[in-house]
Amino acid sequence: MKNLQDLVFISTSSDIQTYNIRRVSAYLKNHGFKTKIIFLPQPFANRYSDNVLKQVIDLCKDTRLIGISLMSNYWSNALQLISALKEKYDTPIIGGGSHPSANPEESMEKFDMICVGEGDDTLLQLLAKIKNNDDNFGGIPNLHYKKDGVVIKNPLMRFEKTEEIKTPDFDLEDHYILFQEKVQPMTYNLFRYFHGETYTTQFAFGCPFVCSFCIHNVYNKRIRFKFRKRNIDVVMDELKYIKKKFPFMEKLRIEDDTFFFYTKEELEHFRDEYKKHVNMPIYVCGGQPMVIKKELMKPMVEAGMYKIRMGIQTAAPRIAELYQRAYPRNRILEACRIINSFKGLKVTYDFIVDNPWETEEETIDTLKFIAEIPRPFATSVFSLTFFPGPDLYKKALEDGIIKNSEEAMQKHYYGVKPTYLNSLFFISDVGWLPKKFKLFLLKDSVRRSKFAPLIIRSIRFYRTLRNKKSLAVFMLNYVRKFDINRIIFSVKKYLNDRTYYSSYVKS
Repeated sequence: MKNLQDLVFISTSSDIQTYNIRRVSAYLKNHGFKTKIIFLPQPFANRYSDNVLKQVIDLCKDTRLIGISLMSNYWSNALQLISALKEKYDTPIIGGGSHPSANPEESMEKFDMICVGEGDDTLLQLLAKIKNNDDNFGGIPNLHYKKDGVVIKNPLMRFEKTEEIKTPDFDLEDHYILFQEKVQPMTYNLFRYFHGETYTTQFAFGCPFVCSFCIHNVYNKRIRFKFRKRNIDVVMDELKYIKKKFPFMEKLRIEDDTFFFYTKEELEHFRDEYKKHVNMPIYVCGGQPMVIKKELMKPMVEAGMYKIRMGIQTAAPRIAELYQRAYPRNRILEACRIINSFKGLKVTYDFIVDNPWETEEETIDTLKFIAEIPRPFATSVFSLTFFPGPDLYKKALEDGIIKNSEEAMQKHYYGVKPTYLNSLFFISDVGWLPKKFKLFLLKDSVRRSKFAPLIIRSIRFYRTLRNKKSLAVFMLNYVRKFDINRIIFSVKKYLNDRTYYSSYVKS
């Protein structure tokens, strides 16, 4: 009993960055608990083999609690794990992540308990109770559990102690990873191969917006929004630790839902410390049209921000209302101009297609809007996916667009339908194509002509070439470094997942 593990985390994610699992694991370790993390990275449409499930079961032996973290796409994978583990053990299994948080009722039918929202203090208090053989779980924040066959829902709370969010768990010891049907101990090289050379972290938590397709649509209605910023010096301690431990890291990715809520002074302080101690190129994902300001962008560009991502989603007013993103067009364009004013700064704008409520005229409206955005830029195109919980999911159910959550979860947001107008999104960022030509392709006479199928096939061919070029550039980077092992691994992983990837290229 001396070597009993307190908690085994199982990550169903297709990557191993998993900031929130690592963050909570480190928090528990800092309070004296022993944790283990099992990473099962694979495309969500794949299922675990009996051999993999057996290995996971063996690794969950002698633990007080098993935690499974999942997004909605991985619900079927989680059900496999729950069923296999329950056949072998009586150990309680807790679910966490966006799916249990957004869909607690369905989740409680399968899990013994779930964490709704942030799990730092939830798991800390729960483990303390379990360790002391105390089954009175009342009052543990964010916990749903069963007692005498009745589901008890404890009050929901935000995690406020941002000063206690230190460096996530990158110990590697007691970490395991699935590759080629084997769940094996995490080695330094396996970590490098799977994680890649970009380190991902979060500076702050929460998002003030309630976009109708997003998990924050659920969170902000349950718990009143409060933006919680980590202290810049604490973040710097994390980044210095990572750079020293993993010198192969070449870039920093800031994965905040909305980043630019720090003050100008805080960002200038970050710039000065970051340039002195870390000095890697920075990719900020949390751009949002309503918070982009030149005085906040400037210190980040000076710190090394080479790329930013910003969600636009649509330019059609009615669809923007549906998404609960009714931002003035001129404000969105102004944000684009601010970004464009920093020469050399790359930008990707996100757009959503395949909206069943959207008319062709509204889609054309967005494509015409894209033609007004100052170049250069890139676009990311996502197929509207109804993850259980947010307002748009409920509307899709009410309108009969989807029948149930299972149907919604089988779709992936990369699975864009191969329609004529969708195809045009994939060339909307091509700089060498004249604006007049792009607008010409939007004309009714062209869209409905006998040449439309040929245009679609040509764009698909161009898209395939771009994807293959990106893969070639990716591999060439390792060839230049003479990193033979990394090349062999990349080829193996690509071949392992190629059915999954090629389905998106063909879509």
